[in-house]
Amino acid sequence: MYRSGEGVPPSTTTARIWYRWAGETGSLYSVEQLANLHAAGISRKDWIEAYRWYEIMRLAAPTLKDPMQRSKRLQAAAAGQKKLTSKLTQAERKEAVEQAALWSPREQADPPMYEAVSKIETPIDYNRNCQRYSEQKGGARELWNSATLRSEDVQLRACLILINELLMRMSCDSRDPEVRELLFYMQYLDRGPGIFERPASTALATTLVIGRYCKPEVATHPELEKFYKMYREFYEEAKQKRAASKS
Repeated sequence: MYRSGEGVPPSTTTARIWYRWAGETGSLYSVEQLANLHAAGISRKDWIEAYRWYEIMRLAAPTLKDPMQRSKRLQAAAAGQKKLTSKLTQAERKEAVEQAALWSPREQADPPMYEAVSKIETPIDYNRNCQRYSEQKGGARELWNSATLRSEDVQLRACLILINELLMRMSCDSRDPEVRELLFYMQYLDRGPGIFERPASTALATTLVIGRYCKPEVATHPELEKFYKMYREFYEEAKQKRAASKS
């Protein structure tokens, strides 16, 4: 649905999240679709992740009772890995295989969070559901891994997984994006023509580019960069005002 845009804005990021959920619970169809989505990416992170999921499918396929399905998944895994061989180093392939060996299906992969994700289709939806965390301190990765997420705050997990899924496939530096900075930029990205057709993930990817955490897939137009610079200046002013109010 999300991959093809049937009734919702097409979003490979949201499709990845749903395939990941189904894949983590053991659906080899979803494992294959997730691997294919990563394989179609343009970053090494995507290709390594694709190789890992193809390896997971290769390891899990022998457990299928239907011999035709078993053969189909094994062939798909082999073909997918073969296409990626020239794109990855031997060390990268080895790392992906080792990570795949640690995988095991989960009985329950946080369905409440995925249900919350399904309600975030456009930038407007994201702001409506996630701006409540605009004063949340910490980076997206830090918060995702912290004790905060062991709470019952399903909505926070939904807001963060969309960011972290983008960090996995975009070309980003090692910094952990400040969540409140990204939310600050999102306020400017939920308006304009076609906003209801634009996936939330597209706007979120833009916030990562504005903050210079990640590189854009295509060069940013100079005129657009002027707006990005203006948004960064607005954010710095807001930070200074916040610091002054606490001193």
